[in-house]
Amino acid sequence: MLLLLSTLAIAELPGTELLGKGQMDRLIERVGIESADQLPSYQLDLSLSDAEGRYTGRSTVTWVNNTGKPVIEVPFLLLSNRSEQGGGTLQVTGATVTRGPVGTWKSELPTEGVLALSLPLGPGETLVAELEFGGTLRRIPASSNDMLGQLGGMESGDYGLLAEGEGLITVALAYPQLAPFSGGEARTGGGGGVGDVGWNEVSAFDVRIVTPEGMRVVTNLVDQPAKPLGKGVQVTVAAGVGVREFVFCASRDFRMAEQVVGGVTMRSWFLEKDREAGLASLHDAAATVRFLDDTLGDFPFTELDLVEASLVGGAGGMEFSGLVLIGAFLYRDPAAAGSPMAAQLNMLGQLSGAADSGLSARLDDTLESSRRFTVAHEVAHQYSPALLGTDAWQDPIIDEPLAQYLAARAVEQMGTGGSTAQELEQGALVNYAAFRLLGGADGAADRSTDQFAANLEYAALVYGKAPYFYVALEDDVGRAKLDRALKGAIAKHAWGVVDSETWVSSLEKSGAKGAKKHADRWWKGAHGDEDLQLDAEGHRALELMLGPELAVQLEQTMALLGTTPAQLFGELVPGGIPTGGAPATTPEVSPEQMLELLDKRP
Repeated sequence: MLLLLSTLAIAELPGTELLGKGQMDRLIERVGIESADQLPSYQLDLSLSDAEGRYTGRSTVTWVNNTGKPVIEVPFLLLSNRSEQGGGTLQVTGATVTRGPVGTWKSELPTEGVLALSLPLGPGETLVAELEFGGTLRRIPASSNDMLGQLGGMESGDYGLLAEGEGLITVALAYPQLAPFSGGEARTGGGGGVGDVGWNEVSAFDVRIVTPEGMRVVTNLVDQPAKPLGKGVQVTVAAGVGVREFVFCASRDFRMAEQVVGGVTMRSWFLEKDREAGLASLHDAAATVRFLDDTLGDFPFTELDLVEASLVGGAGGMEFSGLVLIGAFLYRDPAAAGSPMAAQLNMLGQLSGAADSGLSARLDDTLESSRRFTVAHEVAHQYSPALLGTDAWQDPIIDEPLAQYLAARAVEQMGTGGSTAQELEQGALVNYAAFRLLGGADGAADRSTDQFAANLEYAALVYGKAPYFYVALEDDVGRAKLDRALKGAIAKHAWGVVDSETWVSSLEKSGAKGAKKHADRWWKGAHGDEDLQLDAEGHRALELMLGPELAVQLEQTMALLGTTPAQLFGELVPGGIPTGGAPATTPEVSPEQMLELLDKRP
């Protein structure tokens, strides 16, 4: 009887085709619900004006109280307000409960709000609320899309996830999002501005996006072709089940390439001038999906989009369920960089003769390997945190080190790079080495994000050092046994949310003996320099960044100029360059009027 009810509910929900074969049944069983329509769901209507840099929206949110106890306040996250660097904004302007106790919207923090109910919502009862909201986009300078200009830009914030730069628009988490629950308690707090912006439980989305005509829109859901609404605007309809958040990207200049891998339709979205890198990223993502599917089990989604984006804060990429962002600076020729860091390195290269001996080629190689590794890393995130959910604020130690390790393995299998060890040196160890070069101290990686001083420390310990836990474990049990353990542990917790202690225990029980011992050393200890063989002077760090030959030449030149690697990489900051890209045109109507062109949902 339950199976029949589940099947009927699945047939009624739009966007179920986003999930891979058999995934819906696994999701329902793991989440502990009787049918898919008990998932948190959002009907979103959004409008965007790139010319005004504004968006507005309305949302019908349906939430079943599965906490096991009465709830008097239903918390929401306003994660787009996390940035302290003049980022995009999100403001709720109205809220009405249409099913359940009367509710009043309250918000005392920029990143949080609650629907305060007049009476408790009992266990198993349903709340339906309509919310109105809107906000602004951050304007990102074109210098952000400069590989060398990113150095020194590791500020905390939103990474440009609600922003426009060079005509590339990202609108992520730009809606009031139900807070996730863990152990019956709502998880709020925002992670202290370090690490991933948000995390959540799996949900269902039915979305309509209104934009000026001529914009290409891509979401992390199943998208329909845009249709004109009149008055110079269009609507894009999208839906999806089993994702943990909603994001869309838009540009007047998007180009797209597509490839089908097994049952997964993959699309790469890029600017025409970055076509070569966009096509290469599609190829690398396809190879990564094949590797992950073979190693960890069936890919969770039937679609995956890779989108070129203007990212900041040191983020080379960003993952969402069914869609990944790749920083545009990884798609560009470093020889054309215009940042102060690029100018300084060019000068040093000319003085030392390194420019003639391969500085430009070295930067090209670094860019290409960084792009490839980043693509593999972000695609690996489709297994965690998209499939294997994690609390990104409390337990970032689970998904990020795993994605680093899997990315190195995937690139090794591509045959275009080096071994897993070499790929980890360039994709992981360099983060830790650079941090130590700048005077940062080693420490425990397994801690909540609010316990890190800044993103630089977070990147060093979580991305740089912690992945070597899996290397140590592989050395102990062998690659085949580790792969079986990873596959088994992911299957056990798929579609749920797991903490670090449970994850390590699951690896042990799945055959990776010694997981706890290695986690204690690599994740909880401070043995990085010893275990990773770094010298206190930073020579190894510079070598990892530039290669041994160029590192020696540049160190000699820096000594003559009276500067050091630490001074070079610690004092320069990126400069501002006006935004480029295709010009935005002002439509005949405002974002508010755009939304009114849509019929009200029944």
